Amino acid sequence: MKIIFDFDHTLYSTQRFYDALKKSFYNLGVDENLFQKTFNQSKKTGKGYEAVEQVELICKEKPSVCKNDLKDVFEEILGEDFIYPDVVSVLKDLKSYDLYILSYSKIDLQGEKISCSKIRKFFKEAYITDDDTKVSAMERIISKDEKAVIVDDNLEVLSKLKNKFSNLVTVRMNRGEGKYKDWPDNSEVDYSIRKLEELKNILTEI
Repeated sequence: MKIIFDFDHTLYSTQRFYDALKKSFYNLGVDENLFQKTFNQSKKTGKGYEAVEQVELICKEKPSVCKNDLKDVFEEILGEDFIYPDVVSVLKDLKSYDLYILSYSKIDLQGEKISCSKIRKFFKEAYITDDDTKVSAMERIISKDEKAVIVDDNLEVLSKLKNKFSNLVTVRMNRGEGKYKDWPDNSEVDYSIRKLEELKNILTEI
């Protein structure tokens, strides 16, 4: 059976990545307000955070900050591993399943994050899509009536996928981070977990 995982807030702590980047930029003269403002502005183009855009916005507002230093620091942070502590052990235990990553984001940045995370080897394929429903990319992984499992923190995505793929088992991951952390479960959520270890119990039930 196939198990499809979201990346951010499911396998990878985007909050820790954000905090590390903010701290490193602060050390280069970027105060918290400027960091937050430009971080948010960089996402207005549509497909998530864009580091190059944020660097440009920072230097436009504060020319005294060295653009190359910001780029170098970003690359250093990108090389750090922000995978949640429980992920590797669980993925090892799931070696009998066909595992996939399905992420909605900027392709270049997300590809680098996945590569730097050192868990790519556990997955048959990693799909990064600009379709915020993930439906078109999911169609490349499973057939319409195929039984599979999706683990994602995004309740809107889970709902759309559940309505499209009748035999898809939806597992909501709530790590206490991200936009959806305080949203209640909906009827399209089959299971809700806070730790990846809980997924193994679900797999014995389905």
